Amino acid sequence: MSQNSMSQMIALITGASSGIGEAFAKKFAQQGYNLVITGRREDLLHDISDKLQKRYNIIVETLKVELADEEDLEFLSEKIKHMDNLSVLVNNAGFGSRFNFINEEFKSQEDMIKVHVLAPVKLIYAALPGMIHRGHGTIINVSSISGKTPLPVGATYSATKSFLSTFSESLYLENASTNIKIQTLCPGFTKTNFHGKLGLNGASLSNKGFIRWMTPERVVEVSLKNLKKGKIICVPGFWNKVIWFLADIIPRNIYYKIILKMGKRELLFN
Repeated sequence: MSQNSMSQMIALITGASSGIGEAFAKKFAQQGYNLVITGRREDLLHDISDKLQKRYNIIVETLKVELADEEDLEFLSEKIKHMDNLSVLVNNAGFGSRFNFINEEFKSQEDMIKVHVLAPVKLIYAALPGMIHRGHGTIINVSSISGKTPLPVGATYSATKSFLSTFSESLYLENASTNIKIQTLCPGFTKTNFHGKLGLNGASLSNKGFIRWMTPERVVEVSLKNLKKGKIICVPGFWNKVIWFLADIIPRNIYYKIILKMGKRELLFN
């Protein structure tokens, strides 16, 4: 695809006001895509938009969207259905929990299911027919290695990320005969505002044992390299790959014992 035709293509990224979403926005801007970026913090979206438009001479549309809100989600879904040049959809929006299931308000659990499960499914359902019709497209679903490794905290988080990973793999299989690229991105420990909201910062974000923190920029760099190679499951970072591998081979009863011995503050993945 030429640079001229690339400039007409659009990448839509949810949860783009910081962290991995912002890093994806910057990377696609560098590649010449026009952008539609969504989030709940309108001021941050505008700051990112201004910087990217000036630096890369692209068009950036910002949308303040709460994906747990039915009307907002319907609005974004309908917008996607009518985007003739949508080439990339990155479902990145999400949030975590530092509480046990029973100690978290049910509204928060419900919103997490809406944002991590319902929203990506609805947005992909809106985007995929157009991508198939145009003969190209990319869908990246930002999941987590905690979708493979259930934890004694944030049960709904791990469960929703597990759904997103499996859903992405099934989508790939359904569309293997098309030119649609689908990836489930499963980061581990990533230095973003995600952990600040959970009360983790400073010394809490330091390397220890299997825990190796990555920057959002590095996570996105690995994601796009894997995308070019056609890898469906992307687990950035050597030690994150080790954790992913061990989760497959360790007997579950032994896994439970190991996890229960670890502190909850060390088990809050991205």
